[in-house]
Amino acid sequence: MNSRILIHKKLRQLKAQNKQLQSEIAFRTQLEKVLREKETRLHAIYNSASVAIGIIDTNGNWLDANQYWLELLGYSKEEFLNLSNRSITHPDDMEITLQYMKNILNGIIKIHRFEKRYLKKNGEIIWMDISISPLLDETGKVIALIGAGTNITERIRAEEALRRSETLFRAIIEQSGEGISLADSTGR
Repeated sequence: MNSRILIHKKLRQLKAQNKQLQSEIAFRTQLEKVLREKETRLHAIYNSASVAIGIIDTNGNWLDANQYWLELLGYSKEEFLNLSNRSITHPDDMEITLQYMKNILNGIIKIHRFEKRYLKKNGEIIWMDISISPLLDETGKVIALIGAGTNITERIRAEEALRRSETLFRAIIEQSGEGISLADSTGR
């Protein structure tokens, strides 16, 4: 009789444990589903953003880039991931780029925004307004840098055209032997 009671008691314990395990499995399954949905959403945002986003390791090698960045530079993802930041940075901007990266890697600054030139696959130069910041592991160690940027090539070209125009206008005024006065539409 005692053995039947022990077996019955053990069976109830096993059923309770089984119910607990099923509950945990259902919870984990639901959690995994939520995480997959969030990952899918983040991936969609990352790849549909109209901002260039890229991740480089601490040596300056590309780890990832969003679709906008790849299209802007003219590379396939496979080609791009075989490049380093150095290989697409304009030579005149290399020294300052490396200094900014070093400052972030050494914790001197947390985030830095600057304008720099990149070389597209076809050799064309584009200007970008870039913001870089560190990606940290759970101990706080920098494991990569993430950059986000916007194409400012047209703005830079417009500023250069304006400077040339102002220089030309100034030269014309200074070289003119005649008196020149300027007025706005109200005569002032």
